[in-house]
Amino acid sequence: MNNDSIPSCNWPVEPATNDTVPGPDYYVKAVLFPIILAINTVGNFLILVVLGTDKDKTSVHVYRISVAWFDLSVVWLELYSYLQLVLPDQFSSDTSQRSLINFYGAKIFWQNTSMQASNWTLIVFGLERLYATIRPLQFRTAMSIRRAIYLELVVVMLAVLYGLEYPISWYYALQHSPDLVLQDLAAEAQYLTPGLLRWNNFQNEADVGIQIGNWIAIFTIDCCLLIVLHRHFKTRKTLFQASERAPAASRDSQGSGSALRLVIACSALFVFTMALPIASNILLMAKEPPHCSYYITTKTLDLLTGLGTMSLLVNYSAGIFLYCLTWKRFRERIRNWVRLWFPTAARRERRSSSEMTVIMNGAFIRSFGSYGSAPGEFDCLAGIAVSSDGKIIISNRYNHRVSVHNPNGRHLLTFGSEGHLECQFQYPYGVAVSHNSIYVCDKDNARVQKFSLYGWFIGKIGGPGVRTNSLNNPHYVCLSPTGDRVFVSDSGNNRIAVFDSRDGSQITSIGGEGTTDGKFQYPGELAMHEND
Repeated sequence: MNNDSIPSCNWPVEPATNDTVPGPDYYVKAVLFPIILAINTVGNFLILVVLGTDKDKTSVHVYRISVAWFDLSVVWLELYSYLQLVLPDQFSSDTSQRSLINFYGAKIFWQNTSMQASNWTLIVFGLERLYATIRPLQFRTAMSIRRAIYLELVVVMLAVLYGLEYPISWYYALQHSPDLVLQDLAAEAQYLTPGLLRWNNFQNEADVGIQIGNWIAIFTIDCCLLIVLHRHFKTRKTLFQASERAPAASRDSQGSGSALRLVIACSALFVFTMALPIASNILLMAKEPPHCSYYITTKTLDLLTGLGTMSLLVNYSAGIFLYCLTWKRFRERIRNWVRLWFPTAARRERRSSSEMTVIMNGAFIRSFGSYGSAPGEFDCLAGIAVSSDGKIIISNRYNHRVSVHNPNGRHLLTFGSEGHLECQFQYPYGVAVSHNSIYVCDKDNARVQKFSLYGWFIGKIGGPGVRTNSLNNPHYVCLSPTGDRVFVSDSGNNRIAVFDSRDGSQITSIGGEGTTDGKFQYPGELAMHEND
């Protein structure tokens, strides 16, 4: 069935071109695509390995693992077009052409579905980070891995429904046009029913509209995140500018900070790399019927389309670089995998905040530890305490654990791991020891955990919130001389919370937000006089 209702544009007749001579678009695709494919494959494989092997996953893992799979699909499905471009003789037979034509509908459907799912996942991820930055307490209780999985399933279903027009129109035209060839895709429309033709035209316009909508949405979210961050750091700078140094709470919050920097970087990459594909699609739609509103030569349009395609593929391939630039924990996990795969690889030692130094009466005694995640190694020491028998207890912040050493620095034991359960931490900070018990400020889990000197879990104090028996970013802890009261610098609530060490109940709180006497702005370290 030939559809004669399709209008045509009265553009000038273009001079004949020599199809045997490759154009600039050929060299752009032929040279750049293998590089992009290699980076995409290795990078997304590393992302999947690192995030997939994390023991304690969050909603960030759900979104980023999904995006990695979609990005792999987008670029690998483009290999189909690349092989046709560089090896035309291998696909010149009738059998090869028929196989390619039959596969084309499924290919274009899944590739476009993967693109939309990846883009929409990035939007959902950005909105989540924005919500987590503005309302951290509400976000902590509202979001979960299960909810992230449900949201991701909704995104995939919407992307699948959005892309249904591609296979339906293609296979319908294929059934009614045995001579349809890939070199003349525009001929597909001639064999569509009026209803399918209207759907096809609407889909083409919707593609450009959705691309622009995605671009605007991600750009807006990125701007909002930058504004919120700017105000956040400006406020904290104002609060602490009278101090010699800001407390640790103002310098970083690695858990949310890494995810926030990551989504900003991914959004910025999307905004820059999608500008050219959007422009080329708008020009293509303007040139073709029924619009016929702007003329551009086929040669120029082919070059723009080739550059746009490569720019599009860069967007789905550069994630590994953004992860390494913005996510410290990801870099450390990569280094651990490299050490596992290549045991003889040199290990980089970092002295800052990764080595314990012992000084007595102003004289250097010894140092122990080095940078890393193995037993006895540190990644940013945050708190230290010494028991009555001389054991040294150290909170290992970015390794999410606590180490116990003898007075000579020999490693005795380690307890804890990253997570939210008992004996798990999210960036442990201050530690204190009293009556053979260790108290650890579990900062991002908004609690203080109590252990024996052997690392056995005893109990916990606090939980996320602003009311009694609640904490918000607790940083440091100390105990009364008798050991019956636990004092916690409840930094996010601008107060010192006092708890009963026996049952963990709150006795009272000191301070509150303000600048007058008796008030606090993000209290930090604590100390207790032995006679108090």
